[in-house]
Parts: sequence; structure tokens; C-alpha cells
Amino acid sequence: MRKICTPLLLLLLFGCGSNTDGRRALSGTVVLNGEPLDHGAIKFQTTDPAQKYETGAMIEHGKFNIPAEFGLTPGVYKVVITSQEVDKNAQPPVAKGPGGTPPPKMRERIPPEYSSQGSRAIEVKATPEANVFDFDIK
Repeated sequence: MRKICTPLLLLLLFGCGSNTDGRRALSGTVVLNGEPLDHGAIKFQTTDPAQKYETGAMIEHGKFNIPAEFGLTPGVYKVVITSQEVDKNAQPPVAKGPGGTPPPKMRERIPPEYSSQGSRAIEVKATPEANVFDFDIK
């Protein structure tokens, strides 16, 4: 009985460990026009076919956090930041049949060079050091 209980006790005390497969945690801030971005999303896309991970996170109150188990292996990644709001200048949607009013038209708040709609992207290196990335969007 002692031979069974000792390994179980050690497992409970120290846990199984985590398999991050070489991935690193990522965190940072996103500021839009001098203010923390209230809501949005950030995505890190691979630029190298040999890399097998891509990741992303929600941005809340200007911050994002990706734990190592969902993080990136060292390399260079394209960064896409998005945040939408209701387009107040758009015509209100008109209901076409049953089902209620369609959702309002949305507009992207992030300039094209930072968003998925643009042709230019930001690249960051996911290195073994602290992976904190701050983006100041004007």
C-alpha cells in the first residue's frame, strides 16, 4: 500500500507539470489615441510555415495576456489588432422579414496598418526572455 500511496501523494503535491512544447507566455498593452483600448482582439500569425502555433487573445481595458500553454514558440509573427464599434454615420438597418431588426453596421476603430484589413503588419519576436509587447496606436 505504501508503494502506491507515496507516488500518488507526490503527484498531488507537485502536480503533473505543464507541457508547453517550448511555447512562451505573452502579455502587453494596447493604447489607441492615448487611451487604453477598452475592447478588441489581438492575433499573432506565423510568418514561417515551419512554425506550428498561432495564437490570440481578447484585449480588455488595454491589456492582453496569453499563458504559455497557448503561447508561441520563438520566432517572428505578424500581429493583427482589431476593435469594432457601431458606425453612427451608417444608415440604420432595415428589417427584411420576420426575425427582428438586423444588427447595426460596425466599423473598425484600428487604422488599416494594424488591422487585418491592411497590407502592412507589425512583427514581434517571441524570444525566451520576457515576452511583453506594448502597442501605441495613433
